[in-house]
Amino acid sequence: MVRYSVYSEDDIEYASQLHKKAVAVLDSQKLPLTPINYSVLYSHVSQRQKELTQTIKDYLASGKLVNNDFLRELFDKYLLEQARFKDEMIKPFGNMIGKMISQVSEQVKSEEGTVAALNSVEFQLSSVNGKIEVEKVIADLGGITLKAKQEHQGLFEELNSAQQEISLLKNKLAASEKEAKTDPLTGLLNRRGLKQSLLDIEAPENTSCIIVDIDHFKALNDTYGHPIGDRIIKRVANEIQLHIRGRDLAVRFGGEEFVILLIDTPLEGAERVAETLRKKIESLQLVIKSNNTQLPPIRISLGVADFQANTHWEDLLKRADEALYSAKENGRNQTKVNRREGGVSA
Repeated sequence: MVRYSVYSEDDIEYASQLHKKAVAVLDSQKLPLTPINYSVLYSHVSQRQKELTQTIKDYLASGKLVNNDFLRELFDKYLLEQARFKDEMIKPFGNMIGKMISQVSEQVKSEEGTVAALNSVEFQLSSVNGKIEVEKVIADLGGITLKAKQEHQGLFEELNSAQQEISLLKNKLAASEKEAKTDPLTGLLNRRGLKQSLLDIEAPENTSCIIVDIDHFKALNDTYGHPIGDRIIKRVANEIQLHIRGRDLAVRFGGEEFVILLIDTPLEGAERVAETLRKKIESLQLVIKSNNTQLPPIRISLGVADFQANTHWEDLLKRADEALYSAKENGRNQTKVNRREGGVSA
């Protein structure tokens, strides 16, 4: 994967071509020319990051419109994280290792000098004839040992400092990993977090999936603005968290879409959770405090499926998505279930 850069190696003519293509995509998707949107789409049309380009192609092929949230996720995943990881983790770690190597190298030189000095003392001892000469040799030996002790203390302090830096870097790495798996707006897992979490679930039997989509969210965004749209997403996310248990997973899958994995919950239980969540969210009375405007009821569509033997997680998500599609096609604000036999039903 290529590290993000401003692609300063592009000549003017080539950069101009990429600029026109990136702006054309933004126009076709009715998106603002923000730095983040432009950076992602410039990288996309340049095709330097194959995975990013393929992700956008798949998204467009699904019939969905690219939105600001989706591009921000791509920016964080493919452009920002790599540069920040190198600047915050790799560079300081490399500097620390360099300092340690330098210190140890100096210590090795010092040890060689100490050995040479001790050899000199040994030679002097073999040829001393009087008390004064012995006192001189002892003084020399005392000086050598004191110097060695001081230098060893310096190395110890340097290594102790390095150990503290290592601990700090480990904490930063842990925080960075958590941030990379978390949606910044809602605090839920993001797609990457879901993918990694699925690796830790050993027995998916009796696990069900609910996919949630906020109905007519684009119209709400266009009418009331993005800040209100963000508040709606956060409120829906909060309600989702209130309706799951400790082992369950709640994910902001992208934009106004959420995924809920209910561990050790059969299909009937998941359907009850979905309907309870739908009714609760529809009953919310949200008000814009700045002008005391009451928002219309927030309605959601939900698709439910359960894990089937000898299949993969992708199959579970696909079947739940099919149920969600049916819910939206049949009028929205409802729950559809993809049963083991008979396909999708109410």
